[in-house]
Amino acid sequence: MRKFRSEILIILGMVTLFLTECGLGTFSFASEEITLKVRAKGDVRIAPDMALLNLGVETIAPTAREAQGENAEVMQRVLSKLLSMGIDKTQIKTTGFSLWRVTEYYEGKREFKGFRVTHTLEVPVMDLEKVGFILDTAIDAGINMVQSVVFTLRDSRSSYREALTEAVRKARAKAEAIAAAEGLKVKDVKSIVEEQTWGPYFAAEGEARQETTTPLIPGGLKIEAQVTVTFTLAKETDLK
Repeated sequence: MRKFRSEILIILGMVTLFLTECGLGTFSFASEEITLKVRAKGDVRIAPDMALLNLGVETIAPTAREAQGENAEVMQRVLSKLLSMGIDKTQIKTTGFSLWRVTEYYEGKREFKGFRVTHTLEVPVMDLEKVGFILDTAIDAGINMVQSVVFTLRDSRSSYREALTEAVRKARAKAEAIAAAEGLKVKDVKSIVEEQTWGPYFAAEGEARQETTTPLIPGGLKIEAQVTVTFTLAKETDLK
């Protein structure tokens, strides 16, 4: 009898190891309760409805005051242009401002080159048809730094909930398949751990609307949700 019980424990241990290595899930038989932990991911693909332009002005001058003054003059001109194109002033924000000495090494000696001032902005654009035109206009007004152009969503909560629902559904389907292979049934949900991950999905199609502007293609976004769900299992006869 002891030998038979030992063989059962060895077999159960091998099943647990196999499922863990395959990433399918993990069985647990602690305290005579059979549990199965699985991980699943759901995603929703949706078109972006806004763009964030991260722009900047950099100036260098012999004195700090001159560098700052030149930078402020250019930035005022840029802001005036942006506002004239319908950008909401309350949505524009400074993301960085810095001033530092510029030095270079030449033949083993450090030479002073002046002062550098950098001022960066985040500019939201709600009309995606105008992103390229607004970017070009900002550059014409004096922008000499374009850190990034990000296509995103004003509110991703609804899409994320859809992805989360899909992830939980897939987790249950995976658990039912694994349980059935062992002659068991899913009884209940013991715990759910949520982990949010979402990022851009770039479509491979699209074209610029105007040949005279910078051709920026929004593509699409993929919003993902990932969950780890622990289910309790039972024999089919125990559920009746």
